[in-house]
Amino acid sequence: MLIKEIVLKKADGLNALNAALLVQLACKYSSSVMIRRGSVFINAKSMMGVLSLGAISGSALTFEIDGVDEKRAMKAISEFLSE
Repeated sequence: MLIKEIVLKKADGLNALNAALLVQLACKYSSSVMIRRGSVFINAKSMMGVLSLGAISGSALTFEIDGVDEKRAMKAISEFLSE
C-alpha cells in the first residue's frame, strides 16, 4: 500500500471536468484508489465520491493506493493533480 499527500494545484480544483478526468484515470488501474480529505474518505473511482470532497486548488488530499499497479497509479495521479 502506498500513502501520499498531494496538494491539488489545478486552478479549478476538482470541478466536474477535473473530477471526471480523475475518476477515468483511477479506473485505468486495477489497484484500489482511496482519497482522504479531512474526515471524508472516498473511492476515487466514484464520480459522486470525488465531487463530494469539494476540493479547491490548494487542498491537501491523501491518497491510499493498494494493488499490483499502485506505483504507476500513484505516479499518474500525482502528475495529473500537480499540473
